[in-house]
Amino acid sequence: MKVELKPVFEQFVVAQVNAGRFESADAVVEAALSRLQFDDTIDFAPGELDRLLAEGEKSLRDGRGYTLDAVRQHFSAKTAE
Repeated sequence: MKVELKPVFEQFVVAQVNAGRFESADAVVEAALSRLQFDDTIDFAPGELDRLLAEGEKSLRDGRGYTLDAVRQHFSAKTAE
């Protein structure tokens, strides 16, 4: 398959390869398509994601969140059981 890109996208692909983020232009395009495919699998109602993020942020502000260290300790304890 051959794909033609607008110059702005072609420059972006080249920049990604030159920066060492990807081994080839094909890898950049594959990553972009994987992201698009993933985004299509997430089905939030309009505004639902924003509501969930706000709820999570409020939970953290209210002190109901967990630190990364606490989560690691929890899973380490579960693994040890």
